[in-house]
Amino acid sequence: MNDVLARRAVWRRMLVVLLPVLVLCGFVSVRATARHERVLIEDQAAARRLVTHLLTPDNELDVPVEPGTDVLRIVVHAYRRGMLGLGPHRVLGELGPAGALGPNDGHFDVSAPGPTSRVVPEDHELSVGDPVAFNVYVREATVRSLTLKLISVSDADGVLVRLYRRQAVDGVDAVQSPARLGEVKRERLARRAGELDFADLEMSDRSTLVDARWRRVAPIQGEGRRTTPLVIALAPREPRTEPQAVAAAELDGVSPSSVVAYHRATLSRPVIVRAGESPLVIKVHARRPVSPSDPSPATVDLIAEMDGERAGISRAEARVSRSSVDWYDASGIDVVPTERATFYVVVPANARAALHPSEAELDLSLFELDPRAPPEPLRASGPAAPSIDSTAATRSSPAFIFRLPTNAHEFVPGAHGTLHVAPGVAVPRTSESSHLAVAHVQRPVAAPTLRRDGRLFVTADRTFSLRARGEPLAVPLRFYSTSGPSEVLITVDGDRPKRRAGIATTLTRPRRIRVDGDARATFVVGDDLTPGEHTVTVRASDGVWVHLPWTRGAPRMTTWVSGDFDP
Repeated sequence: MNDVLARRAVWRRMLVVLLPVLVLCGFVSVRATARHERVLIEDQAAARRLVTHLLTPDNELDVPVEPGTDVLRIVVHAYRRGMLGLGPHRVLGELGPAGALGPNDGHFDVSAPGPTSRVVPEDHELSVGDPVAFNVYVREATVRSLTLKLISVSDADGVLVRLYRRQAVDGVDAVQSPARLGEVKRERLARRAGELDFADLEMSDRSTLVDARWRRVAPIQGEGRRTTPLVIALAPREPRTEPQAVAAAELDGVSPSSVVAYHRATLSRPVIVRAGESPLVIKVHARRPVSPSDPSPATVDLIAEMDGERAGISRAEARVSRSSVDWYDASGIDVVPTERATFYVVVPANARAALHPSEAELDLSLFELDPRAPPEPLRASGPAAPSIDSTAATRSSPAFIFRLPTNAHEFVPGAHGTLHVAPGVAVPRTSESSHLAVAHVQRPVAAPTLRRDGRLFVTADRTFSLRARGEPLAVPLRFYSTSGPSEVLITVDGDRPKRRAGIATTLTRPRRIRVDGDARATFVVGDDLTPGEHTVTVRASDGVWVHLPWTRGAPRMTTWVSGDFDP
């Protein structure tokens, strides 16, 4: 009996000693569990747990092309260890090997949104953006697997990838399946294809989802091909303020909305842009938040305060209407944006520009000019003037790249965000056309001449002089080619325009134009140039002639041309 009591006493003493240790271990375990499962706790039952695969620039994933697959759906999220910028983040990549997709080009170029509260990674040190998806048609693929390579992603460490495959069903099932599917099954089908909300899809995309069988696809694992999985929680989109009704005629040619980041500037909280050793040219899209019930145009005024050696204050304004197709990407907002007003701000080297309105608030989106950007196409008219897809040219090599303000960290939540814009809808103008002063230039006396239709042409490959006076100038050009199709390049100041510091409404950029026979175009010299003498150089092959408004004396201007000019 004494032995039993003694053993019980020993166990009680051991339990007293071990109890604090067990409590401490349990507390650490609970903290670890809470950290790894916080995504589901924060988003509750609305969040979905998804496995993604990490992909960094110059690395690859092997994607299987299973028999019967006609479409691969690739969903990517930009990510960064630390704080990911608002974006959008340009994602460049390719699917190889070359020629494996038949006539389809394997290169892709998409814009991934920045972070919101929808995506929460289990690795709490990562910041992950919202998803963007695109389809790759592999019906004519000649290989059993494709190599997905990430070339680059702007302002991010890499992307997280999800893969899905589509296997088309028979025609009878495709016709009957939409009627058979209920709301719950439609949502489940959308999520299986990488989308969370069936209602957010266009009608054509809904049909595509319903008329097919979608399955998740995992990258091929093998020797030397080990992927890094990463788990995220993805919540449904928050309810948003829908854009107002748009007439059918306005929707012709409208491309899918893109996401644009903005910072809300006020007189006391300006947007700051600081230049380094080289000057900067910043394109500013300015929008004013207005009441959705206010139909009157709004005034968008922008003030730039410059410091440094060329310190000063400049301002510009524009009248714009309330947007009927753009909306803020947040819930509970009782305002809508106006159409954008576009300004250009020239920031000298080692200077700082503070951008703000004179009163109220202004939403500013910034884009920095790439000095290596190629010349933009110039619209031409004439009997044989070839058409130029300027939109495609801009997409393939954009002249302006999105950037954040220097003081982006000073904008608290609510003072910055994103909005959806419809790039295919033309921005209404406040007047029917633009009226510009026409620059007259002195004809080179020694240049060979050709008289045609009562006008005197000179050989095109030469430099002319004009005088800028602080406002946009129109330079009407007439070309005549006797040697077949030719490309003409137009530059100012040897392609290094002498610009003044401050705000401009029109930017001087090099332009190119295709000439075949007769062609007419108007080259616009912007108000970004310093007042005084400048040169305009026209480069062309032999057999191209050009006519400009000639003057016998010093270069002069006469206001007589109006039209819808290229910006």
